[in-house]
Amino acid sequence: MIPDADSDATTRLLSDLLKTDPPAEVEGRLRSQLDALRARMESVPLVRSDRDARRRPWRVGAAALVALSAVVLLAIVLWPLGSSRALAQIVAAVAAKPWLHARGTGPDGQRMDLWFSADRGILAWHSGESFLLVDQDRQTMEVFGPPDDSGAIQRLPLEFVPTRGIDAARQGFLALLTGDLRRAMKSGDQQVLEHQQQAISIEGRGLFEHRFVVGRAGDAEPRVENVLTVDPETALPIAWRMKLGNQQLGDFKVTYPERGPLTMAALGVPDSAPIVDQTPRGEFKNVLRLTNTARRRFDAYHAVVIDSPSGDRARHGTWCQIWRKGDCWRIDRGQRMFHNDEVPPPGVDAESWWLQQAKLMRSYPREIWDGKRLWTFEPNYPTPRRNDAEDPHAVAIDSLTVSCRLLPDPQDPQSNSGVMLPEYFGYASLNRGVALGFRAETRMDTLDDLPMTVVDIFRTLNKSPKSTSPERFWLDPQRGSMIVRKEYFLAADPQQAVGISEVVAAARTPQGLWYPKTVRHIGNSVSLEDNSRSDWYDRYYLEFTDDIPDHLFQGEAVDPKNFWTVVKSPASE
Repeated sequence: MIPDADSDATTRLLSDLLKTDPPAEVEGRLRSQLDALRARMESVPLVRSDRDARRRPWRVGAAALVALSAVVLLAIVLWPLGSSRALAQIVAAVAAKPWLHARGTGPDGQRMDLWFSADRGILAWHSGESFLLVDQDRQTMEVFGPPDDSGAIQRLPLEFVPTRGIDAARQGFLALLTGDLRRAMKSGDQQVLEHQQQAISIEGRGLFEHRFVVGRAGDAEPRVENVLTVDPETALPIAWRMKLGNQQLGDFKVTYPERGPLTMAALGVPDSAPIVDQTPRGEFKNVLRLTNTARRRFDAYHAVVIDSPSGDRARHGTWCQIWRKGDCWRIDRGQRMFHNDEVPPPGVDAESWWLQQAKLMRSYPREIWDGKRLWTFEPNYPTPRRNDAEDPHAVAIDSLTVSCRLLPDPQDPQSNSGVMLPEYFGYASLNRGVALGFRAETRMDTLDDLPMTVVDIFRTLNKSPKSTSPERFWLDPQRGSMIVRKEYFLAADPQQAVGISEVVAAARTPQGLWYPKTVRHIGNSVSLEDNSRSDWYDRYYLEFTDDIPDHLFQGEAVDPKNFWTVVKSPASE
């Protein structure tokens, strides 16, 4: 018998319905998945707000879209009650996937897309000209299109969404996550009234079909019939149909891609659509949530970074490579400097050209963050130094000195390599603003006539005249609160910046996050010959791919004597 079954709602209900204790592996997998989902999805209660009554009609309409999206989601992962074992397996399988994507037709025959990610706390919906994205991590809801006709994206704080529908759906889903399966059977006052399950075959493929009726108890009440098709090998829903009487309400195919939309642009809203931001922007905790969330969610990529005194040439510069996947990163140093103006041929895309050049040039690991430990690699040069036998422009390296350490805050790892990852510039860690010895101030301002959020972080302890205080960060709310400018001041002269970095060019990831493509570090000296400044540029050339081998993030696997990077395909691992 399972210990403490009487005090555990999940275990008790499984035991009651199965007439026996559930298998330990099923119970354990369900419990771990639900705990992770609950931590990600739980949020403050939704309340009605009387602020800005002029916007209430379209807010109510937009909130209805949220409720519809939530109902679709609940139908896919919650309503097929069947046996408790089947429910446990379906919920656990869906929770383990990075994204759920349901595509089909809605009640009006228009194409409808629903996206859901438990790990990222995203619920997104698109039908016709209407778009909606609910972000639990950022605590925002964004709406574009009917019922609003302004042509702008309306961004709202989640707690001001005036609807009972999403709250009922969310509470029902949270009931499942907290182990109260009996209460989770109800979405508001909707109940699973009938359920049947049978094995079917489609084109020789064995599947399970769940038929269930949802509605209010009573003969005169309308009831919705649902058919959910589940793959028994994966326990994942793959299709879902819904109808009310003879009227079809929805017909969806369900897939589980690795990537999904994190922004309205990735969902299909025109990139030029302005954002009307009605979220509170004056609190530092909100800024911290936005930057930390974007940095954590950043897409997997491989990048070539060129550091040089020119915005388009590599002469007198250096290069490095970066791989980022999940919580891990790796930074490689290129062995050589560029002594010529190495540029792509006319008409050739610079990003593709530099990514191809990286395959022809040698690099060695400089830093690896494996999600738990920070590995650093220092080159050892021969005495006397000599040129490399394979590249006369490079100095020979004999070996690497390897070190490894744990970081004080593994949830907020910081690189010490001197190379700035693009997501760490665009969404820099501002956590020290709430650390001992620092304080943060947030205000609204303009930069080049554009509204910005400005964060100043001041040092309050161990402050000498030469210490940096304050540090100033300019965040652009129109580009996902990406940092577009950084300024540093000495405590002795807090009015005159001694260091300025600014984003010259930016782009979006496939999931819609903004990131810097070119960063200009403004120099403090001026040439007496041509009056030019001693500026320096970082150019980021990224290719977004999940096909990054895991061995690149294994610091212990680096051979200090045979250290040149060789990228193996994931299939060969």
